[in-house]
Amino acid sequence: MRHWNLTGKNERNEGQLAKRRSGALGVLAILDRHLQDHDFLSNSRYSLADIAVYAYTHLAGESGLDMAPFVALNHWINRIGDLVGDAIPVRYYSEDSFSGRDL
Repeated sequence: MRHWNLTGKNERNEGQLAKRRSGALGVLAILDRHLQDHDFLSNSRYSLADIAVYAYTHLAGESGLDMAPFVALNHWINRIGDLVGDAIPVRYYSEDSFSGRDL
C-alpha cells in the first residue's frame, strides 16, 4: 500500500485497497495489543524481530493508514527509532525510481 500511495497507483489498484487496508490495520492492532504489555516484540530486549518489523512499520503512515489509534505501537516505533538512529536513510521511490535518481 505504501508503494501504491507514494507512486500514485492507488486508483489503479482500488479493487485491492480495502482488503489490504483491513489486513494492515489488523496486523497493526495485533502489534499494538502486544506492545501494551511489552517493550519489545520477542523478548525483554531489543532483537532482530524489532529491527525487521520496524523497517516497514515506522513508515506505515505513508500508506495512508491512520496510525494515531495505535498508541503503544507508536511508542515502540519512537523507542526503536531512537535505537536505530538515522544512519541508514529511507530511500523513496517513484515511477522513475529505477532511473538511478534518489527522491
